[in-house]
Amino acid sequence: MSGLVISSTATFFHVSMAAVKARVAVIRFKGKLFSLDGSLFNVAMEIFPWANYNNKKAAFKLHLGLDHDGLIPAFSAVPIGKESEMSQARLFAFPRGSVVVFDKGYNDYTWHNALTDKGVFFVTRIRGNAIYEVISSNPVRRGSGILSDEIIRYSRKKNMERKSVRKIVYLDQETGREFTFISNHLRWSASTIAAIYKQRWQVELFFKWIKQNLKIKSFIGTSMNAVITQSWRRYASASSLHG
Repeated sequence: MSGLVISSTATFFHVSMAAVKARVAVIRFKGKLFSLDGSLFNVAMEIFPWANYNNKKAAFKLHLGLDHDGLIPAFSAVPIGKESEMSQARLFAFPRGSVVVFDKGYNDYTWHNALTDKGVFFVTRIRGNAIYEVISSNPVRRGSGILSDEIIRYSRKKNMERKSVRKIVYLDQETGREFTFISNHLRWSASTIAAIYKQRWQVELFFKWIKQNLKIKSFIGTSMNAVITQSWRRYASASSLHG
């Protein structure tokens, strides 16, 4: 069952800055910065069988493209929970020159190429099973947390156009964890790319806020459109309280 795209503009939403207060430094760009993610909302299987997720529970999924100018959703959709992140991501039209940050659930190389062709930059994490060849290496500054900075090309799919991307290995000095980031921007500093990925925490906070404030005790209807419509009305009402 296909989902319902709710809005392609941010005007429907008004979210308190305090409600999703950032825990990382804000990065400014000439273009827009978006965080892309999705989160499940569970409903009763016996009442909403159309939302069957895994034969044990029912759910729908809220997909968001969060605009970091004001921390408001610029793109959103609510399909049933089974629909993948990529099925919705391809529907979102990010403006040329913007930056999109997302997790490994959106690692579709063909889509990455499409973003590059449209002049949209992205930052994400590399798949664990990615096969690639190293084209060149950039120097790294000792003590910066950047362990390596390389230009690579994926080499797994023979029929796919192979565009060059950056591969950054970053050591988080606070946690001791290593992260490997991928970006199609070849001229930013490696530290900037790592800092951009940290901005994805904004959308995690946004979903946390929604789940704390969007509480519906009963639905007036059981159809897909009825559930989605009532959910968004409740969400808009809760959001306005923080204005």
